[in-house]
This record gives sequence, structure tokens and C-alpha cells, in this order.
Amino acid sequence: IVAPKVRKKGEFRIDKRQKVMFDTIIMGNNVSLIKENIITSYVLWYLHMNPGCNEDETYDNVASMLNISPSKVSAMMRVNPLLSAVNINDDGGLCLTSRAEDEISRKLQNAALAEEDLLVQIEKLLSNYGLRNISDRVLNLLHAFYEAHYNSEIDEQQYVYRKKLAEREISNKLRKEIVSAGCKQNVDEIVSQLITISASNEYLNKISASNLFVNLYKSKSLENYLDVSNSEIMLDTQILIRLLCLKYKNVDGISPMFDAVKYMMDILCNSDNNIHLMTTYAYAEEVASTLY
Repeated sequence: IVAPKVRKKGEFRIDKRQKVMFDTIIMGNNVSLIKENIITSYVLWYLHMNPGCNEDETYDNVASMLNISPSKVSAMMRVNPLLSAVNINDDGGLCLTSRAEDEISRKLQNAALAEEDLLVQIEKLLSNYGLRNISDRVLNLLHAFYEAHYNSEIDEQQYVYRKKLAEREISNKLRKEIVSAGCKQNVDEIVSQLITISASNEYLNKISASNLFVNLYKSKSLENYLDVSNSEIMLDTQILIRLLCLKYKNVDGISPMFDAVKYMMDILCNSDNNIHLMTTYAYAEEVASTLY
């Protein structure tokens, strides 16, 4: 969790690399492309932060972050989209093209706006209960809540147990934060509303989903996770909300998350595999509270 700081307008609160990864990773429509896009996102971010690095240093550092061999990064450097996004300086150093830099800057700006919007909603809710100056810490705890929600899926055998345990622990931290700020009543109601607000904003989901894919990739579990030959797929609040919106009006290009949900449903509906879609009463209640 990022340590809370005094908030300034437009200041980043969560690792900026996390904020640009989702849109890059989600471009893949199969396991191989998703793997390539994970490496691509790390290379682009590394060169954004370290322009002018030589090839070996870039390969070694990205490989270390992803727990893969430098040769795999080197191979990716020679295929699109990396080939068109990277320039080689006269001294042999690597740097991003102006177009690639502009694209990363655009994604960072969009992420900052989404984060700011979420913080404004959190502050508005907390102010209704007379709570001040805790919105950054609350955002960090909500981020941890979503990290636990997604990353518990890596361990399939203990998925439900780990998920509930982690989410309960972070919910308790949220309650303690609210109580320590001087609010002794309606604490559970406030926590529930905070989770509902974050569920209706794609910001935390995009960051947490990106980390899930990367952690699966690093643990060599991505293929198993994406194998839907005989699967039960749990639709959570975020997916259900977007499905309802797409059922109401089927459009393209609203956001990467909407496009990802639409693409997922197209694949599932046309799949020959045995796939069961499921949800829970808790998720359905969150959707209802978000909409009404």
C-alpha cells in the first residue's frame, strides 16, 4: 500500500506504472497476446522512466521484474508494437518515440482524473458524516481491498477462504480508521457505501486486474487461469453493472473495461466449451444499491 501523503490536486497516490498497464494488457485476445502485452507494458514503462538505457540493462531489469529470462524480453523488443515505439540513440541507448511518450502521458492523465473523481466521491461521503482528512488513507485501504479480491484468485484451492479473510481484515481496518477519526455510529453503513462507490468506478478494478494478470504470469499460472474448457465464471459487481449497461445499449468504445466485458461475453456466447456463468446475492445487492 502506498503511504498516505498530504493530498495535492492531481498528485498520484498509487504506483503510476500500475495505472498505465491495464489498457496495454487488455489489448490481447488470447493467452499469447496477453503475455506479450504484459512484457510490452513493462518495457514501455521502464523506458519511460529510464530513457537512454542500453539494451542489456533494459532486458535484465524488465526480466527481473517479471521473473523471466532476458532473452524473452529481447525477443519481444523485435516485434510490434515495441519495434515502432522504441528508438535507438546514436550512443546505442533506447528511448521511446514521441508518440509512445504521448500515449503514456495520456493514460497517466486519464488515470489521474479517474483517481481524482473517486477521491471526490469518497470525500463527499465522508463529509456527510463529519469526517475530514482521511480520504487518502481510505483510498489506500480500498485499493488493498481490491488487491485482495483479485489476488486471492491465484490460489484456486483456498480462493474463497483467502478472499473472505483478506477482505474482512481490510474492512476492519476501514472501520478502525473511521472510528479513530471520531465517528462511532453508522460505521458499517459507511464502509458499505465506500465499497459501493469504489465498485461503480473502474479505477481500482483496472489497477487490481492488471496486477492479477502480472502475478499470474510471474507464477506461471496464466494459462490455467484463462483455460475455460470446463469452467464456472463468477460475475462480480463490476462485470454485472457493465453487462446491464450493454444490454440496455450495445455500443463500442465507451471505455477499455466496457470493451473487455463485451469481448468476454462475445467469446463466451460463441464458445464450444462448457462454461457456466454465476453470481452471488451479495454481488446482486451491490449492483442494486449502485443503480438505485
